[in-house]
Amino acid sequence: MSAKTAVRRALVLSQALGIATTSLATKLDIILTQDADPSLVTRTAENMTKAGFLVCFQGLVSTIGKEHGMLEDVAMAMEMASLFSFEIRPKSTSSSSSSSSSSSQQLHAPNPTPMPATLQQDTQDLLLDFGMPSSPPPPPPPPPPPSSSSSPRASGTAKAAKAVGGSQNSPFALDLEFDEAQKRVRLLLDPAAYERLPRVLRQHGQQQQQQSAGAAAAAAGGGVVVPLVAVLFTQGIDAKQSLANFSNQLKKEKDKDDSDDDTTSSKPSSGSSSCSSSSSKAATKKVGGDSTIQPLVNRRSTRILNDYCHRCYPLVPPAPGVYRPFDRAVAERLDVAKGALVYGSAEEFTRSVDEILVHPLCEGLKEALKRDNGMHKNVDLLREQERVTLEVGGGQVIFCKSGKDRTGMAVTLHQARLLAERHGCGGVGSGGVERLVRDANVMRLHGTRLLLCDKNTGRLKFAFNNLQLQFMPALYKPPTETVEHLLDSIMNRDTT
Repeated sequence: MSAKTAVRRALVLSQALGIATTSLATKLDIILTQDADPSLVTRTAENMTKAGFLVCFQGLVSTIGKEHGMLEDVAMAMEMASLFSFEIRPKSTSSSSSSSSSSSQQLHAPNPTPMPATLQQDTQDLLLDFGMPSSPPPPPPPPPPPSSSSSPRASGTAKAAKAVGGSQNSPFALDLEFDEAQKRVRLLLDPAAYERLPRVLRQHGQQQQQQSAGAAAAAAGGGVVVPLVAVLFTQGIDAKQSLANFSNQLKKEKDKDDSDDDTTSSKPSSGSSSCSSSSSKAATKKVGGDSTIQPLVNRRSTRILNDYCHRCYPLVPPAPGVYRPFDRAVAERLDVAKGALVYGSAEEFTRSVDEILVHPLCEGLKEALKRDNGMHKNVDLLREQERVTLEVGGGQVIFCKSGKDRTGMAVTLHQARLLAERHGCGGVGSGGVERLVRDANVMRLHGTRLLLCDKNTGRLKFAFNNLQLQFMPALYKPPTETVEHLLDSIMNRDTT
């Protein structure tokens, strides 16, 4: 494996694990909230013990140019991240107090220990050898700010990576540890917060300890191990994806022309057919892009999500058919040496879907996936994926290239659906689509999405223009007053 590939895999894996850990920490914060829905808490905890913690990544990047490579990186990151697991356990009182005291002495010492003179001289010589200018000693750190229980930021210990709600002394605060040998991320809760977790989650941890032997049980420390189940659903929605779909159509026409030429090879070919074939090849090469990766990734994720639903909600009595668990390491081979996934063809997927038992929760997802031919933007697939993830209590992650424009459209649409389906704010039945778009546009115009754009680019506009809006699905189009003029968008376009 080349060094470049190793670096790419390390980068995408660290980001995927960080996002999944944040999702689980947010889920624990919701579970520990006083006004949390008891049925939702129980369902989420039971599913975590039966099948692990599900994190669905929804990608909106196109399959042309650099974004195609980004999509391949994320697909590989999902496979690597699914090899990891989470361990939720209470913090040791003695270790937490000692670590926080040592950390406070290290972070907030008024007079830091000076560097020895010999080490200063060696460091100075090293800097001079590399042609780097010497720098004065750093000033003493400022005094620590006054602690506040309502602050969302936590000072934490040296190994603390995130605090869920409140300060470090809050019962919701947690520390993070990473065990590379066991491929495990430990979330250390305060003992009081751990006792408030659902009973089914704590009992599952006790059963795991009883099944473990000797040192392994002692190392568990009264926690519960939850596997990570990461899947990726992807669908490009911008104008670049339209180009990729058009390129895919040209490639199919080219393949059809080649097959026709093979069947008529014994007959003399006319000049017009030769010209048509050459023009098709030239147009394909000029347009570029390849949208075939989208249905391949979505098929694989559908199989994994269907298996997750079967584990969480077994069918009783069993429905006709034979349910075979999906092994993501066998069904589609993971080529670690090349850092790529080897997928089956569309015909193999259709045959495999007919052979397996599709869970009722995934029926809509299966039907939407069968309509996905790589020629159009199948946004119904994204809606079904969000519905299944919400039903099983998993974590939902939406991303694009920059995380502000296409992501903002998808997040506001998802929030509008939640308002309609969970809070009775319209958006369903006749006229539901118009109400859904209207509610989403209110959040796009007056919510925080434009502020995120201003924070990233310095402009209170989404990085779309009126021409690009013509290629976007209706549900993902922002209000016209929030997009840039054509000339401004060309001058300020993101070239990264």
